[in-house]
Amino acid sequence: FTAFADRPEQATVPPARIGELKNVVHQADALFGTRHFDRYHFLCALSREIGAIGVEHHRSCELGVGPDLFTAWDDNLSGRGIFCHEFVHSWNGKYRRGADSWQPCFLEPIRNSLMWVYEGLTQFYGHVLAARCGLISPAQTRDAFALIFATYDERPGREWRPLGDTDMDPIFCARQPQPWTSWQRSEDYYSEGLLVWLEIDAMIRTGTQGARTLDDFCRAFFAPPDGAGLDPPATAYTRADIIEGLARLLPHDWEGHLAARIDRVAPHAPYRGISLGGYQLAWQTYPTYWLAHDSQHYQYFDFTYSVGVKVGIGAKLIDVTWNGPAFRAGLSRGMEILAVGDRCYSTAALQDAIDLTQTSGQAIELTVRRFDRVKQVRIEWRGGQRYPALEPSCALPRHLDALLAPRVSLPEENHV
Repeated sequence: FTAFADRPEQATVPPARIGELKNVVHQADALFGTRHFDRYHFLCALSREIGAIGVEHHRSCELGVGPDLFTAWDDNLSGRGIFCHEFVHSWNGKYRRGADSWQPCFLEPIRNSLMWVYEGLTQFYGHVLAARCGLISPAQTRDAFALIFATYDERPGREWRPLGDTDMDPIFCARQPQPWTSWQRSEDYYSEGLLVWLEIDAMIRTGTQGARTLDDFCRAFFAPPDGAGLDPPATAYTRADIIEGLARLLPHDWEGHLAARIDRVAPHAPYRGISLGGYQLAWQTYPTYWLAHDSQHYQYFDFTYSVGVKVGIGAKLIDVTWNGPAFRAGLSRGMEILAVGDRCYSTAALQDAIDLTQTSGQAIELTVRRFDRVKQVRIEWRGGQRYPALEPSCALPRHLDALLAPRVSLPEENHV
């Protein structure tokens, strides 16, 4: 592990953090069972000059994080999982990668038809390993899963675009800002891909009464062949290989299962990873700890699940949900909110106005500005503030808790 920073004190990693980072390696070893490298290097830049980045390599990763990651650890909750995500990529994406994402040279274009594995499975285990190694608590991870499910389940773009089609986004969109993310579904293979694998894990646990899990799939699928040595060449996998590996753990129509979630338009995001995991989605009037912390750290307020907007710095709308209440009132990304009713804009004023809709029955009146034009709009909404959370279900075993539990305890000596 090597850290560079804008100032020397920012590169000092406290012993507690060293222990947690060691446990990332330890829990990954427990997950995959074998290594395909003789050493691995985390290169971490704590800087505002370089910018945020996470780049995976076969035996290393480059992490561009905020300069205060270690000096203000409690304020950087959602950014901690990057260590796990990029480390998992060494197995999933580098040592083994989708067949049409592997090419012998830059003259051959890549195709991304298995990004829901490359990134979706990695996103899944990025969260899971972060919980197992203590970087993020299981309760906070469940909060994150609730937010992910609610976000992708309510995306209106589900009406027209299957998840698999978003695999192509990095090729033809080049990660440029999208004006209507909820309608365009840009790169949804990351987090909706996570939900696909969360469901598969819960199905395997349920179907085998807990005797098998997705961990068993990973131990077999990403293991180098006998005699391959410490640095074997990358090997490609196909969708048929994925289906065959899953079928060894649990007989099921995996081809039809994946086709329904990846290839076809689906009205809802996969939910059974939550329901079979012993939890259910609930709506509450206040943000979860995860969402509240993320909002504070990245300086936005999220009203996506009520009026359909995210408000950023300077009262600017940084996202508007396609065909949501704010959209139908004529709001769009980039507008600035000047007033809520007869009050100057503040987050509290907007929260109060949303809360009052449950009792007053009146629309929310906003004064907004776009460029040099000012106008008044009326948002029709009657549901108050609304935020997703998970609550235990009494009907089923808590497979989700078992998923997030450490595989093994941290030993006294673990070299990293």
